[in-house]
Amino acid sequence: MHHLLIASLLSVGQPTAQLSDITIPQTISVQADSLSFKDYFGNYKMQANDQIPKIKIYYKNGSLVALAGDYPETKLSKKQDDEFEEANYGAAVFFIRKDGLVVGIKVVVQGQEMLGDKEI
Repeated sequence: MHHLLIASLLSVGQPTAQLSDITIPQTISVQADSLSFKDYFGNYKMQANDQIPKIKIYYKNGSLVALAGDYPETKLSKKQDDEFEEANYGAAVFFIRKDGLVVGIKVVVQGQEMLGDKEI
């Protein structure tokens, strides 16, 4: 009888968890927004290049996108500050800054280097 009394007293102080009392942490998915890429937006006039006279850089569906001449638009994936890669053509894309502002672009693809000046 004594053991039954002690067990009853101990169980009174125990909280009972219910599903409504349980907090489940939520995962937040963060996607880059257009503001994180705004320095790169614009048209770049390519130097001495008949095939690609201009590259347009803009934001679309959560990604930085390039439209080079008559080629289809392609997604640029960020590698590090001011450096991106384009997977379809295996291109490395570097944005050139002067006094903190993006003033140009350098594209390295299939061993060739193309330079362009940002139009203002």
